[in-house]
Amino acid sequence: MPTLVRDPQPVEFERLLERRRALSQDLLDEVWEGVYHVNPAPAARHAEIAQQLAVLLDGPARAAGLLPMMSIFNLGEPDDYRVPDGGLHRARPGAEDVYLATAALVVEIVSPDDKTWEKLGFYEPTVWTSC
Repeated sequence: MPTLVRDPQPVEFERLLERRRALSQDLLDEVWEGVYHVNPAPAARHAEIAQQLAVLLDGPARAAGLLPMMSIFNLGEPDDYRVPDGGLHRARPGAEDVYLATAALVVEIVSPDDKTWEKLGFYEPTVWTSC
């Protein structure tokens, strides 16, 4: 069930976000054009599929000169980013990089009732401009 909390956000909502940050429950949260999206952790089957993809993609990616990162990362910039399930990169990100501007390939695992399909438009320009 989608929920929209309009600005100014109630103090209780800010406390919820602070609590999520403190408990590291916000790792999958995203900002879509300035709008904060709270995302829950996926089902266990999601992790199993991610592991299988990591094994399958590792060798071919490295052979092609790409760095596989089959784990979540922030793609975009602070006010507009998504958190894909993994990706292949042309260069190793810096140790302090929080947001990556591009990826050679983005991996998303579709879970029931998630918004993965709505992210494709965001990823498309990233893929085309990085080739």
